[in-house]
Amino acid sequence: MALPELLQELIENEAKKYPAEKLQAASDDLTRRYRERDVGNQAFMFSDIHRIAYLVARMPATYAVVAKVIGSIPSVGNTLLDLGSGPGTVLWAAGATLHGLKQITCVEQDSSMVSLAKKMASQSNISLIREAKWQVGDITGYSPEPHDLVVLSYAIGELPDEERRKLIQKAWSSTNQCLVIIEPGTMAGFAGIRVSRAELIASGACIAAPCPHNLACPMAMNDWCHFAERLERTSLHRKMKSATLSYEDEKYSYVIACKQPCEQVDARILRHPGKHGGHISFELCTPEGLQKKTVSKRDKEAFKIARKLEWGDELSPNLS
Repeated sequence: MALPELLQELIENEAKKYPAEKLQAASDDLTRRYRERDVGNQAFMFSDIHRIAYLVARMPATYAVVAKVIGSIPSVGNTLLDLGSGPGTVLWAAGATLHGLKQITCVEQDSSMVSLAKKMASQSNISLIREAKWQVGDITGYSPEPHDLVVLSYAIGELPDEERRKLIQKAWSSTNQCLVIIEPGTMAGFAGIRVSRAELIASGACIAAPCPHNLACPMAMNDWCHFAERLERTSLHRKMKSATLSYEDEKYSYVIACKQPCEQVDARILRHPGKHGGHISFELCTPEGLQKKTVSKRDKEAFKIARKLEWGDELSPNLS
């Protein structure tokens, strides 16, 4: 996946305001301070150059993940609320993938980031993005109005447990149809997803993805459920990351919780399939727990289907 050309152009225009070496230093500083900051301390982008560095280094990856996740929702209604909007990543992803939406509301506590995001959104060729409503506020103290789809993207990971729980409950209460939570695909990121999933099920949610059931998560406590989205790197992105590859795989964990009974997949592929000459092996999450399945080349029709399946896909009913 690649960023929309216009969004990439807007990011590069902002990046031109600073020497490349200073942007790289700001990006490195963001990474260091993010890893070292105390839980609950959200103010780690304190200057304009840090905000632009975030646009260049992180927005492409988070955009790719958000577009993948929300693009899988079959029905999203008319309104979307994005809590913890940053530079408007969810806004741009929704504008490109969710064509039935009529209004998007973005809430972000960094007023300078909101100004930057609004400036970029005003130049979009998509009216849904240009006409988004922006509100400056701390999402932990915010009282949201009901929206059909509510999104918390990379927003809960650094919150203390009690603040996280209250925020999830407020977001769920304001959800008419679906709540989407996305976090980094790390042990810590999945831990937040796992506990939030359990709390949402206790509140009556139907888990639409990635889980094929509403039962207790079968993943071992020393393991984590995560997926990956590949994005194309521009030359600027490669330079900022000091990278040589033309692509990046962003790992993420997520959950989609629905207010109404929802259709669930038969099984979810949890790892890269083992593709061999005579067979393909899968590690799966199923309503019966974690399972392994092998499709032999001797079963020509099933093998033909299995060869096209990747990590994160649902298992075809023909193979379950």
